[in-house]
Amino acid sequence: MATRPRRRTTARGFDRTTYERGVAEFTAELGEERYRSLAGLSEVSGQAAAYGRHADLFAADSIEALRSATDVGGEDAEGNRALLAFASDGYLTRATGGLPDEIATAESRAIIHWRGDEIRYRAARDRISTTGDRGERNGLFDQWLRAVEAINPLRIERLEAMHDAVRDLGYADYVELVRATRGWNPDELAATTRGALNASETGYYAAMRRLLARAGIEGGDGSLADAWFGLRGTGWDAWFEPRRLPRTLEATVGPLGMGIRDLEGVTLDVDPRPNKEPGAFFVALRVPGDLRLVLNPRRGWGDSSAALHATGHLEHYAHVPSGTPLSAGFLGDSSVSEGYALLMEGLLGEPGWLGETLGMGEPAQAAFVDFLALTSLYRLRLLGGQLIYELGLHRGGEHAIHRAVYAGTLGLLTGVGWPEELYLTNLDDSFRAGSSLRATMLAGILDQELERSHPDGWWRDAEAGTLLRDLFSHGSAWNAERVVAHLGYDGLDWRPVLRKIRTQLIGEMSGYGGPNITTRAGTRKI
Repeated sequence: MATRPRRRTTARGFDRTTYERGVAEFTAELGEERYRSLAGLSEVSGQAAAYGRHADLFAADSIEALRSATDVGGEDAEGNRALLAFASDGYLTRATGGLPDEIATAESRAIIHWRGDEIRYRAARDRISTTGDRGERNGLFDQWLRAVEAINPLRIERLEAMHDAVRDLGYADYVELVRATRGWNPDELAATTRGALNASETGYYAAMRRLLARAGIEGGDGSLADAWFGLRGTGWDAWFEPRRLPRTLEATVGPLGMGIRDLEGVTLDVDPRPNKEPGAFFVALRVPGDLRLVLNPRRGWGDSSAALHATGHLEHYAHVPSGTPLSAGFLGDSSVSEGYALLMEGLLGEPGWLGETLGMGEPAQAAFVDFLALTSLYRLRLLGGQLIYELGLHRGGEHAIHRAVYAGTLGLLTGVGWPEELYLTNLDDSFRAGSSLRATMLAGILDQELERSHPDGWWRDAEAGTLLRDLFSHGSAWNAERVVAHLGYDGLDWRPVLRKIRTQLIGEMSGYGGPNITTRAGTRKI
């Protein structure tokens, strides 16, 4: 499809400082709405109203002024690009009207009726994942898929409205918009990721078959619900008691000199509520100044994984210097904060951390690390498949074909039956799957460098905390490529990630890859 000619307007009259002040006010309002919805404080999403109150931020003239400023280049180019991405995203959201709120409200209110129980839509996955009887598990899963399908017409309407708005902005498709406003190429990332998917294929399939076999499921016969059950790892629950989670987080970041209680402007929400999102999540209203970490543990390793991840985001934004413009402190390349979050989350795969923080013995450590390596591979393959699928979805075509491609792609890469009803449920704006893949490579390089500098466990060392705080202080002014360049690497690379998984996954991936990785600092052993 040809790109439409863009309206050319002058940037005269556009004041970036004033604009960015408005962005900060809007971000705080939107964050409050998101927090109230996910924290179970409101069943009705009010995000559309926030967009309406700040409609001028997403006007076509503002977008064109930011696009012109970005094209000019100079030292403010990345800040202008960050604001351009923000404005473009807001324009697309505005174009979808109240559909995002309708979808969020429908998901919040939806109830699955099962065996006399009323199960909330958001709580269904946890119930499915902990149901041991396979027939019951897949039966409940099918009921949940009916609820998913009932909401899909709203998701289709939103997607089509968004695609129309992308063309109105002068881009051929959403892929081109992301490439222009994010500064990274989704097609190139997909090509690079295919190599990692191919390299991890044999080890992943062997490990997944092993996991499903423990539940009496033959290879090739597993459903997504079966995978959820296996990856939920209920056998590890005793090590991850919900009441210990806040202490676990404090014990993790304290030795790094980043204790949560010592951070200013941080709210820790641990209150239970019926419709509170399970696990943990982080919301930034002002960076720094109003950061919220919300915990709702249900029992299991996933609670600690989500909480460590959210804590990584919290620590990053809490260490951005006061007065940093939003374009350099919060907006920009989301892969960076996500990479810091994945670095913290990865501590679950460190035997020393498991022993010291959770009291887990050595035999259990080896088995759990092996299990966690499989979950890492599953996530990598899921994200890779999502990115590849979205490249086609955003370039047009029939929904029936997209459904089939989605189910086929994700089913092939994960090795379980994948329902086509979910083809729009994991569809995040701005190719979030791609940002997460970039973040995974960033986290792998960071972990490798920290391990080399602190071989006895970087999480024990205050000097590692000093390095991290220095990186955190740059906020979002540095993209992922600049962070790894600061560490001496030429670019993002999958090899450190796969090397780490190879050392964790018992027997399945031994022999993967080459012995060296080339960086700007020379050739290093991996």
